[in-house]
Amino acid sequence: MRLLMVIALLAAALVTHSLTPCWALTEDEISELVRQGRLALDSKGFARGVDIFSRLIIADPRAEFFYLRGLAYQALEQYGPSISDLANAVSLSPGNALYHLAMGLAQLGNAQFKEAVDSISGALKLDPDNPEALLYRARAYLNLGIENGALQDLERAIKLMPEDAELYRLRGDALSLAGNYARAVSDYTAALRLKPTDCASLNNRGVALANLGRTREAVDDLEGAMKLALSAPPTITRPEIPGSPW
Repeated sequence: MRLLMVIALLAAALVTHSLTPCWALTEDEISELVRQGRLALDSKGFARGVDIFSRLIIADPRAEFFYLRGLAYQALEQYGPSISDLANAVSLSPGNALYHLAMGLAQLGNAQFKEAVDSISGALKLDPDNPEALLYRARAYLNLGIENGALQDLERAIKLMPEDAELYRLRGDALSLAGNYARAVSDYTAALRLKPTDCASLNNRGVALANLGRTREAVDDLEGAMKLALSAPPTITRPEIPGSPW
């Protein structure tokens, strides 16, 4: 009889243990892991961030954790897993504009420009005056060759952030795509007033000037852009503008 009671108690203990999975975490443990994960992202330890948020997702699959792991994957340029995680975040919390925007950025990185437009449009439905969302949707439109959509977004973004050099440069790119080189030169000049070391604006103004037949000025800009590029190669990007005669 006593042996049967011991067996029954052991069985009950096993059942109780099975109801508490080995990956379960207390709220304090979750808070600590979130702190560590955010710290890893801030210090560019993105692989460690993936590991930490993976553990959190197993224990408690919240939208926030999918979002943060998606950001870590995105920083590692692993766009497939990033898009998958951010889609989960959007599905779990569809009213969060930040999750829609993050998915759009991952799709941009993965050259899924149409999908990026859709995701960023979702963010703008929730947050219509978000200049960052307008900027990145304009980037997606430019990659699709839809310069009118890009111009509309950039007009709105510039009204919201009139001191942002990148917005003027991108509008110059959109105007160049549309063949409006004179206005493009004005925008590149505005960008350079705000950020004189912007190699891309100087390069692209040179291209626009060349298309206007202003060859001497174009050569000066392109030579200046080359010097800037050589002086700071890690920070320079050089977007290509259709119609370049060089």
